[in-house]
Amino acid sequence: MKKLILSGLILMAVWNVAAADLILAENGRSDYRIAAPPDANEMERLAAADLAAYLKRITGADFTGAEAKHTIYVGKAAPSDRAPLRPNERRVRSEAGDIHLYGEGEYGTAFAVYDFLEEFLGCHWYTVRGREKIPKNPSPRLEELNFSRIPSFHHPYLSLGVGYPTAEQMRDYTRRNRIFALTSGIVKIGPGYSHVPGQLIPPGKKYKEHVWIWKPYKYYTHEAWFESHPEYFS
Repeated sequence: MKKLILSGLILMAVWNVAAADLILAENGRSDYRIAAPPDANEMERLAAADLAAYLKRITGADFTGAEAKHTIYVGKAAPSDRAPLRPNERRVRSEAGDIHLYGEGEYGTAFAVYDFLEEFLGCHWYTVRGREKIPKNPSPRLEELNFSRIPSFHHPYLSLGVGYPTAEQMRDYTRRNRIFALTSGIVKIGPGYSHVPGQLIPPGKKYKEHVWIWKPYKYYTHEAWFESHPEYFS
């Protein structure tokens, strides 16, 4: 009798785990559809279109079906999440089988879409000219989602010195990699174009005194900061 009870408890536990899974697709079909708000900004519209396209590439399933049982909401907070979003924060949450991708400000929701694709489905966008990794997975199963992210520093911009990519390439690459802004080619050190934390730039410097980042620069000499943050000097 004890063995039967124990076996029953184990089976119940396994069933509960399986029941809690989010099954995005199976056998080329999905019970999820993607929904974006009618007032979505351009970043959010592009991200929602990317989400549908990448999920189809990953699973082979269509995520636009009107009869789907569940929804992937782009820009709608999970009903139970009442905590205020901090500046530039993104969240990925699941609730009652639905998935909610949302964030603060103009960029937050779009960036949450790519956090979801990268962190939970293994997508990566390597170069501005389109080199990417989109893993095939016809039956992705996800556990309960409760993810949030805030950028590490205030100006997460990036240098794109790769031979003058098109405006569309730069737009898509920066959005997919959650980069806020960029110049036409190379990022400068200076107000609004920080490639390094402001602590490295002496106070009172004027923009005209800054130069292009082509070689080791005199502002990269803060040895104590280098010891604790070597990744900023790559």
